[in-house]
Amino acid sequence: MSARRTGRTRSHEPPSPRSRSGIVLVTSAIVAHVAAAMAALGVVLSTGGLGTPALVAVLVATCIGVAIVAAAATNRIVYHLFGPLRELRRAMGLVSQEDYGVRLPEHGFRDLVVLAKRFNIMAERLEQARIAETAHAKELAHDAALQASNLEKVSEQLHTLDYAKDAFLSNISHEMRTPLTSILAAVEILQHFCDGDQNAREEFLEIIDRESRRLLKLIESILEFAIVEAEEIELHTANHDFHDMIMDAAEDCSAAAAERGISIVTDLVHPGIRICCDRGRIERVVSNLIENAIKFSPEGSRVELELDIEAGHAVLRVLDEGPGVPPERRTVIFGRFGQAPSLLTDKPEGVGLGLPLSAGIAKAHGGNLHYEDRDYRGACFVLRIPLAKSPEPIVAGQPGR
Repeated sequence: MSARRTGRTRSHEPPSPRSRSGIVLVTSAIVAHVAAAMAALGVVLSTGGLGTPALVAVLVATCIGVAIVAAAATNRIVYHLFGPLRELRRAMGLVSQEDYGVRLPEHGFRDLVVLAKRFNIMAERLEQARIAETAHAKELAHDAALQASNLEKVSEQLHTLDYAKDAFLSNISHEMRTPLTSILAAVEILQHFCDGDQNAREEFLEIIDRESRRLLKLIESILEFAIVEAEEIELHTANHDFHDMIMDAAEDCSAAAAERGISIVTDLVHPGIRICCDRGRIERVVSNLIENAIKFSPEGSRVELELDIEAGHAVLRVLDEGPGVPPERRTVIFGRFGQAPSLLTDKPEGVGLGLPLSAGIAKAHGGNLHYEDRDYRGACFVLRIPLAKSPEPIVAGQPGR
């Protein structure tokens, strides 16, 4: 019996049935020689003496033969008994060095076969345990690498968001400073230089009124954005005619469009579309989309409004002829501080809250706001709001803003 390992062979041969038969034959020969010696000794004793030279020679030869055969048999037995034990010791040494691929042959003497089987079972279990441990270690290493990669991505996102936040705060400070500066300048002029000029007083009072409203609108946008972000928006819903709401918003924006020679074209082929919504908030979303289109459109161009019904939703598309939105920013613009990374010297007026706020309002109504690809120049923003399900009458009148 000898040890064997994967990729390694040994010249030591295990005892075969033939070898065991040889041991039996050697043992039988020893017994025969001993019997012959005993017979010769009996003959000598029966003749009355040990003096016959022939008998002495036979006896001596028989004893020598017995000794030789006995020595050979003993060597053979020791070889087949202690050889496997040496292999077992060597195999145990390999196992102690965490080499669990070693195996012992399972043949030979019965007790040694039992010992070899138990050793092989132990080695097999140790090898399986090492394989499982190695696989688990690789899995842990993979998970650790994945977590490290995720942490790196989160760190980059936080860095980008931190930069965007700083730019947003700088931008909003600029936007708040501008109307405040105008208001303070108008107040100072009124206090010191317009004592008797009523026209001048009215002009500067108009400036104060306009800039105050602009500042108030900015503050309201910031507060409402915080409410939408916290998902604490409170809606006062009723059934409304979406067609009428769009026309009202377009009329509110017509003056700003006329100043730049931009025409607002309405293609509202589905009048009387009913949606259940907070009218003031949805009109604000529509106004934001139209104002953005006007803001980014070149002078003398046009802004188109298309209304349709798709899969149980009222769908409004606002299209312009401006530069459009780069693919990498088509999701960013709906997030927090979406406009902030742009250069302040090369960006339109505003703080970038309009689209995130509008998207949050649409989501609160069970709809969505997204950017749609176009085959030609310009941007296309799509507002989807679920159609009204209840048969309640349409609420008429001006919304509360």
